[in-house]
Amino acid sequence: MDRHFGLIHVRIQTWFPMPIQIYLNGHEWLARKLKANGVRFSKQENAFLWIDDMVRAQKFANRFASLNWPKILSKYAKLVTPQMQDILQDRQHYWVTSQSELSTDILIKGRQHLSELYPELLSHGTLCFGAKEVMTFLGRHSSELT
Repeated sequence: MDRHFGLIHVRIQTWFPMPIQIYLNGHEWLARKLKANGVRFSKQENAFLWIDDMVRAQKFANRFASLNWPKILSKYAKLVTPQMQDILQDRQHYWVTSQSELSTDILIKGRQHLSELYPELLSHGTLCFGAKEVMTFLGRHSSELT
């Protein structure tokens, strides 16, 4: 549990070059930033339902990509490889993003705004997604489609 990022997951392979995978959640980071700065919000699981000050929230969110990631990640690397510090000395880890997800949350102000946007969303969903994607989104496995 990290005070800035909340629940994180650090995984290290036990063979050389001992790659380290670090998983963290940007929504949780943003929620903690908003709370620390007095911005009220409502969140259910990993989704923001309402944010009192969207402009400030967006400013915080924009900072996420420019955090000092080598420094942040190196802290966790040292925690999971204390025996390697003698070998590594002051050498830095080489960090690569193997998987990341960009969140494009949409918060709708009310029924009127949703009714204006709904036909566009429906058209996009119909043209771009199949049953497999819809069922997965609804928490079902693709094996349930057969």
